[in-house]
Formats: sequence, structure tokens, C-alpha cells
Amino acid sequence: MTNHVACRQKYTINLTFSQLNLMKNISTLAVTIILFFLSGNGFAQTYVPAERSINFGKTEANAWVISVDEEPLDALKKSWSTYAKRELGLKSKKDGRDALIAKEVEVPSISQKTGDLRMKVFTEDGLSHIAVAFTTGYSTSINTQNNPRDADNLRQLTRNFVKQYKLNSLNEQLAIHEKRRKSVESAYEKNEREQKKLFKQMTKNEKRMNSEQSEKNDKSDLKNTKIANQSRVNALESIMINQKNEMSETTEVIEKLKLEIAYLESIFTESITKMKSQAAPAY
Repeated sequence: MTNHVACRQKYTINLTFSQLNLMKNISTLAVTIILFFLSGNGFAQTYVPAERSINFGKTEANAWVISVDEEPLDALKKSWSTYAKRELGLKSKKDGRDALIAKEVEVPSISQKTGDLRMKVFTEDGLSHIAVAFTTGYSTSINTQNNPRDADNLRQLTRNFVKQYKLNSLNEQLAIHEKRRKSVESAYEKNEREQKKLFKQMTKNEKRMNSEQSEKNDKSDLKNTKIANQSRVNALESIMINQKNEMSETTEVIEKLKLEIAYLESIFTESITKMKSQAAPAY
């Protein structure tokens, strides 16, 4: 009999481990499928730089261009200004309505040449785009044909900016939704405690109402209290249903954002050596 019980316990434990492994495999497969679905819908292609000729005011230059979904152009410019200051030690100035420029600078992480680091934003085919160029003269700029290594450095810099911008944006959204979910959960738990307290009070009052020792006036007051409590319970039930739905929807958004963050981190595998640039002395 003892051996039989031991066998059953062993079987139960093994079955539990098997179930856990199965659940883990299913979760991994689910994430893989979702990421594959995202990539199949052009998610990764959105952030692949393309070398194009771009007009920066009166200057035409070879630039790395990336589409950045439907991000606000002003937000992209502001973020680039912060990025250039933080990562390269450069101060960017306005160069027309849609462009920024850091004039006569040295950026060793890009090139040994002195030049102007330019950034422009524009909309094309319903998507926001950024273009980044490094011009070394009025009509010359870094390009893959003449300066392949420098051009690749500039490409990595551009991709790194997009990576940081998108990740910061997604993490900000994630923080907002997580804060909202926590707030709703707290409100739900508070309502749940109140509901339990009401149920307890209603049960107690019900016993008093059924007691033969209760006075007529007491029973009338208890009846009114019961009606009020039941009304509040019903109201709480409705509120808590809405809160459950909101928590569920918020959790779904949070999980989606986490997947997008993981996906972005997986496609932006390149890194650029962080090196402070120095502004060339003006003569």
C-alpha cells in the first residue's frame, strides 16, 4: 500500500514537471510566433537605413535615411538634439524648418575629417523619416563609395539613435500603463475589501432580522440598511467588473509593449563606440 502511494506521488511530481516544461515550451513558441508575425509585417524593415541623396537647404548630400513609423517630427528633432549632446558632446542648431546642424565639428567615432553633422526630418508615404549626413565641404559628404568605413560608422550612429528613440518611447508608454494597472489594481482591492465587509454586515443583520427578540422598529431599520447595502454591493460589482476589464486590457497592452521592446533589442544588435567629439576651432 505504501509503495502504491509512493508511486502515485512520484508520478504526480513527474507529471507536474512535465507540465511545467510543456508550458515553458508553449510560452517560448508563442513569443517566437509573435515576433515572427511582427517581422513578417515589416516591423524590422522600418528601421533599415538606406543611403539617399537629400537636400539640406541649399546643400545636397548623401545621407542615411530611416523611416520611423508615424512619430512626430518635432519630437524626433528634439530627441536628436539631446542624443547628439549626450552621445557626441555636440550642440545642434536649427538649419531651416526641418533640419538641425552641428557645424565644423570633429567626430572621431564617425570620421577623422572635420565637417558638419546634419539631421533632417520629413514625411514620405505617410511615414516619418530622418536623414543623417556628414558633409565635409559645400558639395562633398561621406558616402559608401568614397568613404565606406566612415559611411558605415554614420549608419550605425543613425541606427543607434533610432533604437534609443524607439526604446525610450516604448519604455515611457510601458511605465504609464504599468502605473495605471497598479492604480486600478489598488482601487479594485479596496472595493473588494468594502464588498466583503458589506457581505459580512448583511449576514449579521439578516440574523438579527430573523431573531424573535428584535423589535419592530429595529427590523424596519435593518431592512432599510439591507436595501442600502445591497444597492452599494450592486454598484461595487459593476465598478469591479469594469476594473477587471481595464486591468485585462492594460495587461494586454503591457505584454505587447514588452514584446515590441524585446523585438527592437533583438534587431538593433549593432553598437557604436561612444566617443565624445570635439568642435574644431573656428578661424
